[in-house]
Formats: sequence, C-alpha cells, structure tokens
Amino acid sequence: MATRRDGGRRREGLTAEENSGGDWLSTLPDEILHNVLSFLPAHEAVRTCLLSRRWRNLWRSAPVLRIRHRWVGVERFNKFVNNLLLLRDPVPLDELEFQTYTYWPTKMPRPCIYEVKYAEQWIRHALMCKARVEHCIVRSLGHEDMVEIEESSSSMGQLVRFENLERVENSHITSDQSKTLVAAIPDKSNSGAGMQPNSQSMATGGNSLPSPSCADDKKRRVCYYYDPGIAHIKFSDDHVMVPARVAMAHSLVGVYGMLGDMRRLRTRPATEAEIRRFHSPEYVDLLCDLTPESYANDAALRQKAEDHHGIGGEDDCPAFDRLWKYCRGYAGGSLAAARALVDGASDIAINWSGGMHHASACKATGFCYVNDIVLAINELLGTFSRVIYVDIDAHHGDGVQNAFLDSNRVMTLSFHRYGKITPHKDFFPGSGAINEIGDGAGKHYSVNVPLDAGVRDDVYHTLFEPIVGKAMEVFQPEAIVLQCGADSLSGDRLGGMELSVRGHAECVSFLRGFNLPLLLLGGGGYTINHVASTWCYETAVAVGKEGELPDDIEIPSHGYELMYKNQGNKLHYQTSTATAARKRSSSTEVTKGKVLEHLSQVERAPSVQFQERRGGDNAAGVELYYERPPSLEDDEPAQRLHRLCFPAVAKRIRLNA
Repeated sequence: MATRRDGGRRREGLTAEENSGGDWLSTLPDEILHNVLSFLPAHEAVRTCLLSRRWRNLWRSAPVLRIRHRWVGVERFNKFVNNLLLLRDPVPLDELEFQTYTYWPTKMPRPCIYEVKYAEQWIRHALMCKARVEHCIVRSLGHEDMVEIEESSSSMGQLVRFENLERVENSHITSDQSKTLVAAIPDKSNSGAGMQPNSQSMATGGNSLPSPSCADDKKRRVCYYYDPGIAHIKFSDDHVMVPARVAMAHSLVGVYGMLGDMRRLRTRPATEAEIRRFHSPEYVDLLCDLTPESYANDAALRQKAEDHHGIGGEDDCPAFDRLWKYCRGYAGGSLAAARALVDGASDIAINWSGGMHHASACKATGFCYVNDIVLAINELLGTFSRVIYVDIDAHHGDGVQNAFLDSNRVMTLSFHRYGKITPHKDFFPGSGAINEIGDGAGKHYSVNVPLDAGVRDDVYHTLFEPIVGKAMEVFQPEAIVLQCGADSLSGDRLGGMELSVRGHAECVSFLRGFNLPLLLLGGGGYTINHVASTWCYETAVAVGKEGELPDDIEIPSHGYELMYKNQGNKLHYQTSTATAARKRSSSTEVTKGKVLEHLSQVERAPSVQFQERRGGDNAAGVELYYERPPSLEDDEPAQRLHRLCFPAVAKRIRLNA
C-alpha cells in the first residue's frame, strides 16, 4: 500500500480513475452486481442502479426479482411492477418473489382487492422467462371468510407456492385459476426439464426449420416494423384493401408472446427524397398534394391523377385521406428493415405493411401507390452484390419485375395465378407468362411460374421448392426478399387459390433455411382474418416458434377475437375441398420443366466491388431500433404485459384445464 497526499492509503495495481476515489463497486463484474441486486427488493434494486452510469440498466437483466408491497398507493405498486416486468430484457429469470397484502376492517363492506389484480400476469411472465419461481404470496389480514388455496399435493410438484391466497371476485385471479396455474407448472424434479424448451427446439437452437443445404442450427436475430397509425387508414368504406389487417396481425403477434423475441424497428416514415429514388418527381409531387378535397375540387389535378398516374375512382387506387402518410409509413418500414439487414444487426427483418409490388415509377395500380419493395432492394444493393426477390402473392409482381428487367444483380421469381377469368378478361395484372425472362443484361433473370386457379399446397410445393432451390444454386444471391402476399390463401376474396396457412408459411421456412439475410414483406390479402392469421404464423416461423402455435388452440382474447369466429377461432382454418385443381396435373410437370430449363441458362452475375456504401442514409447515424417497446400502442402497461405473457403458458394450462 502506498500513501496518498491526503494521508490515506493507495492500493497498488488500480487504475488512476479507481485510485482517485471513483466508484469501486462499479468496477465489479456484472455477475457479482447481479448477485448483490438479488438480495434487494426490486424497488431498491432499481434505485441502486441509478447510482452509477454503468449500472443504469443493470436491473433489466437481473436474474432474481423480489417484489414486495411497501408502497403507499396500490395503483403505484401495480404500475411499478407492470413496467418493471414489461421493460425487462428478454433474459432468463431464475426466481420471482412477490408479496402483497390486503387489509381492511372486518366490519366494512368487502372491497375490490386491487393488490392482486395482476398477480396472474406476473406469474405468467415468470413462466415465460423460464423462471424457477419460489414464492408468490398474497396475504389477507383482518377478514375471516377467506378461501385458502393449499399447496398442491399432486405428484407433479410445484414451483410456485401460494400462501393463504383468497378467492377474489371480479378480479383477474380466482381460486380455480390458481389451481389450474399451479397444476400447469411442471415438476422441478422431473429430470430437471420443467421449464426448458422442448428437445427439438434445443437441438436446433430454437429453429425447427432445417436448411435445404445444411443443418439449421443457428438462431435467427429478427427485427420487426409496425406503425400503429396503419390501423386508422381506410381506402374507402367498402374497398377490399383494408390496411387494418396489419394491426390485427400485430395484435396476434403480441398475444402469442413473440414481440419479446424481436427487436423493434423505429417508426420513421420514408422521406420524399427516398421515395424519389425510384418514383418520378412528378408522381411524388402528386402524392404529396393529393387529398380527397383537392381531388374533388380541382378538375385539373383530378384529370392528371386519373389519366397519367392511375389514381382516382373507388375500386382500385382512390385518393383517400392521409394517402401520403400511408405511403411514407409502409415505405419507411421496408427501408428500415432493409437497413437492419445491411448493418448486420438482424438476420431476418419483417414489415407486414409493405410488399406493394404493382406500383411503377410513375403510376399507382393494384392498390399499390409506392413500390416499397423496389426501394428496399435498391437499399440492399448498396451492400449486397446480388439479391433474389421471391413473390408468393396470387398476383404477378409486375412492378418489381419491370423495375429490374435489365439488371443481372436482381433475380425476380414470381409464383402467381395466370390466365383468363372470363373469355375476355385476364386475371390481374395479365402479365407473368412463363416466357417473360428479362431484357438486355437482365435476360434470364426474370423468372415466372404461372399457376392455375385453385392450386393447393401439394401442387404448389411440387413447383416451389425445386424451382427456388435451382434459382438459389445458379444465382447465388447474398440476400433474399420474400413478398408474402396472402391472397394466395384459400378463401381469399380475390385470389382464387387454395393454399393453407401452413402451406403458405412453408415458403417462409424454406427460404429461412438458406441462412441468408431475409426480408419478409406483406402484400395482397383481402379476407383480413386469414391474412392476420397467416402473417402471425409466419412471424412465428421467423423466430422459430411455430411449434408453439398448434392447430387445436383457440386464439386468445386480444381485442380482435370476434374477427376469427368464422374460422373456428383458430389460426389454422379449414381450406376449401371443392376445386378443379386439387390433383396434380400434367401441366404442373410441364411448367416445372420449362422453368428449370430456363434457370439452367442463367449465368451468375459478376461480383460488385463497392467503393463506399450506397443506398440509404443510415450511415449518417439514423437510429434503427427502439431501446424499449413503443409506449403508445396500448393504454395500459398491464394490457401489454398480458399480451406478452399469456401464450407462453397457454399450452400448459390447456393440458390441465
């Protein structure tokens, strides 16, 4: 030990900052600090973390939470616990202890016991975090007619111990629910596997979808874009395009507990300059200026919109309220998702509000105003030499194909319905014949797989897997963009195809298995409950949790549940059995042979040497992700917590109900 100038002793081997009287505790490893925090009640642990900048967010990853009711107000206590659990990092929770008390004079009327209002959600959150929960205690003092829940004596054992838990009327937790919850918790002594993922998930790192070329043992980093404003966009009262379907899908993703498995991309609308990178200045100016009022009152503007830019009327691309905001929103989502892949921060990026594949540089068509797919692909091309675009919408992806018709850096591959729907009318958009193969340097890089109406899963995948596999082999892309248009589903109002939810999602799983950066976008889909079901399930495929969404579990209550009544309140609904294309026809083999022959003529595009990053402006420091979930999507933290926690134990509760 050496002597300091002030007479104190200086320890040898420490840094100048530490010897100068700095915070010695903050130099300890996180594991030790977590151990220290585990002895403190949660509210004291949070306050302690504020003492040091390095500790500031340490409480969010603490493996032990001890929540004790020492608050003056019940509402403050509930709010604190809800936010504490909601804002925790998605890391394992070894132990959760919470204690709360209810008390009132015996002679007073029995009040509503708010102290235990959210107890069930708190327990479920612990289970979702794979907790080995030791103590969950609610004690009531001063009242005689209590209903006790005794400790379970079943052979299953229990990890949660309830002491003197009373029956609470008109509350979120009752004695019956408590018994079910306790019975649903696996035995800690049962091979030590009580709260672990199933063996299949463990063996594949959380991914049950093998690569077509190698074992898929890598867990994907997934990011997700959602703009709450899309729920308020309406083309017209009776238009078949309903943007609120994205809000429905988002609610399902939340209620099935997948938001915690993905990083949230910041909601940042595309700028006018970004949209001009593909769309003509005149067209962008029109989109900026067009409103229902200007369309109705300005004859010159109306004529320009209708005659030159495809906007007008009620059926296809109307001039609706907040049109420009809508376009900027979904385009911004696709750009943000592409940038997340470019930056290497995510392996899979999702924007279900995107996928508007019909729009051209100067014209709206097919319910599409801004072609966010082209913008996103151009963003990817600033870093990746080659990008493959796969389209499983019922309609041909004409806008994307035309944008890259003469490029050998983008291969467009579209599986779509094709042919006459009446003797004098083609199925929209009428393009996508098998002999459309690209022009100039892009010859053979446009690939089209025309399909008959009524095609089902078996026939579809007879074509999809070998053709996509061949395209990946010959083109060797560095990134994949998949347009997941859901109008190819059975029962769609416009598509006329017969894919099941699982059959549609198999396309996502197949491409996910190639272990390349993957951008998932929405697209068509006009039976909105089917659309939401499918995109929710495909989100589960992306995060490797599709096994937790089995066929026989009803959709939990989440605000939109009545929308799924006509499909039995299940994600996986019955597909139609009356179709002329049920069996594989000889034309299927002919189509496959022609497309594979066409792909055999593809010469792999040359690599591109990048002098500097091109494309978007994320290099300028645009923040991609939210540090925590956006706070404006729900009115109450408890509701968000419920949506996050319920699905993790739904399967276990169902087995014991």
